[in-house]
Amino acid sequence: EVRRIMVLGMVWFIVPLIPVLLFLKRIGENVFAERYLYLPSLGLSLCLAVLMLRLWTYAPKAFNTGFLVLLLIFGWQVITRNTVWQNDLVFYETTARDSPRAALIFNNLGSTYAEQDRPTKALKALETSVAIKPNISAYKNLAVMYRGMKRLNDSAWAYDQAAKLNPKDSVIYSGLGDLYFYQNNFPEAIRAYKKSLELRPQDLRVCYNLADTYMRAGHHYQALLVFKKALGLSPPERTTRAKHGMAAARAAIQASTKSDQPTLK
Repeated sequence: EVRRIMVLGMVWFIVPLIPVLLFLKRIGENVFAERYLYLPSLGLSLCLAVLMLRLWTYAPKAFNTGFLVLLLIFGWQVITRNTVWQNDLVFYETTARDSPRAALIFNNLGSTYAEQDRPTKALKALETSVAIKPNISAYKNLAVMYRGMKRLNDSAWAYDQAAKLNPKDSVIYSGLGDLYFYQNNFPEAIRAYKKSLELRPQDLRVCYNLADTYMRAGHHYQALLVFKKALGLSPPERTTRAKHGMAAARAAIQASTKSDQPTLK
């Protein structure tokens, strides 16, 4: 009977891990891989319970003493480990120190530093993340950091690297549009915003940015069309910006038409 229970526990432990090991190959990939052990751990716990019961049967005093010692050790470990969870910064700093090859952790650490206005440490953490493993999140965060530090060429490079990893991410192109608009490079900004809207047509913020860029570039008719689209996307209580934009575009078109008319003498 004991042998059957042990076999059941080992099978329960091994079988759920087979697809993870053979197909997903995720164990050891990052510090959150313990989730793949949730179901298998039930089988391991069953085996451990059988062994503990056998030990208690043959040596109850030794078992009680050993169990108490283990309980104290693991209880202390839980108490000390809980201090790591006091806030995001402590958690990510501790985890990055313990798992120096976890790209995701360094990306999150960089984001946390950025939120606390610590750009130097944020930049170092994000650059470490992409050095360990190129990933979209870290490249996009790097692009924002570089732009904030006036390293505009580096910001464009980071967006380009992110686009290579996922050319279907509309946020990358809207970020590029913002960067080019900041540089007064309106043709490239228009191209980037249009690409972003191709991927996510309902993005109201990008609609407004594209319309504003058309206005700045002197393409007032195109701006009017985009402001009309923004009006259609806006909720009823938030149509003021679109209406003002349409009025400004119409006024600019009329002014341009009048200036093109010949003056009669």
